[in-house]
Amino acid sequence: MTEAAERRRTAPRREHSRSGAGVTLQLTGRQTYLLVKDAYGLSLGDYYSLSFANREALVQKAQGKHIGSDELSPHRRPSNTNRGVGLTTSIHWLRGTNPGLKFTFADALSFLTDFLGKPDPVPSGLNGYNESHIFPTGCRLMVNRSRPDMGWCFDASGRHCEELGFNRLQYIYFGLQLRARRIDLAVDGCGFTPHQLYDHWLRDEVRTDCLPLDPRFHDNIKPGFERVRSHRWTSSPIGDCLQMGSRQSTSVARCYDQRETGTRFELELKAGRAELTAPLVFEGAGQLPHVVVGLIQDFVDFVDPESDTNRSRCAFLPFWGNFIEGCKRLTVYLEPRKDPTLPRIIDWLDRQVAVNLAVFRETGHSVEKLIRFGKSRFGEKHLALIASAGSDAT
Repeated sequence: MTEAAERRRTAPRREHSRSGAGVTLQLTGRQTYLLVKDAYGLSLGDYYSLSFANREALVQKAQGKHIGSDELSPHRRPSNTNRGVGLTTSIHWLRGTNPGLKFTFADALSFLTDFLGKPDPVPSGLNGYNESHIFPTGCRLMVNRSRPDMGWCFDASGRHCEELGFNRLQYIYFGLQLRARRIDLAVDGCGFTPHQLYDHWLRDEVRTDCLPLDPRFHDNIKPGFERVRSHRWTSSPIGDCLQMGSRQSTSVARCYDQRETGTRFELELKAGRAELTAPLVFEGAGQLPHVVVGLIQDFVDFVDPESDTNRSRCAFLPFWGNFIEGCKRLTVYLEPRKDPTLPRIIDWLDRQVAVNLAVFRETGHSVEKLIRFGKSRFGEKHLALIASAGSDAT
């Protein structure tokens, strides 16, 4: 054996310890895989496709250090059934820049240092920024000194965001006058499982703007699933995850059960949608469950498509009705909403309805009956339009 080979053989390697009966057994990487394989039947490829943190979690569970086999069931029942305004909601990610360069990088760094403590500088960053200052809480302030037009960027991700908590995030958001570029909103302890949502998603029992899978890019769409909306499903011994929508969109949702808090529903908003949503979140602190669940409803509702021919009027599935109890849909418009006016309605009738309405009458159907049905569904906005037309005529 060569000297180099001997050094590799005797070099320290990452090990896992397992204690029992007064002895400590050191496990090599190969031994940890075999331990997991015996416990869960995981292939070598699947094992190493997991992140290191997830492999560590599997090893610990296989060693019996944590929960029993019930928690590892891929479709385990949710541990909490809070609903509506009683849900546990939080911010899981916040990223923002400074609009109009209102604060210099030095100003922002001083503000955060006073509030969070002295940061550690690191010569790397994200999204074009190449210098980071990481604070004791794990959040970071980034800058690219060769690109002053980019300003700076504040980023608090995942668990670092949760460690800060809502009140401190709110203080940072308003103190730095952030322009949010990403905000993730989370609901814990949901009364359903990812697999349950997945079943309804495949059956298209949803009301959402997520588009169906494009056959130009998905050549493996099964017959009968042509209307299935864009999604991604992953399953492993540590839990399931359903991603609804595309990561390239400004909004995407995830539901997973890989946390001790039970099933989590997470809504990720980016770019302009995050910028318009952040004020609703931070200004409505006392109504956070209302805001978060309302935004989730704007992204997706799980409904019974047999309850009405119009998907917008379909009844909620029972489990979803329990989840959103006491909350209402909250819509964020990326462009100013155009309220209906009488000239616009007339123009729409001329362009879109007139021909089909003529066909409707010529085939023996009653237009008067159709109008009576329409009048029975008048709401406040329709009555206001009629009243405004009358006042204009006088």
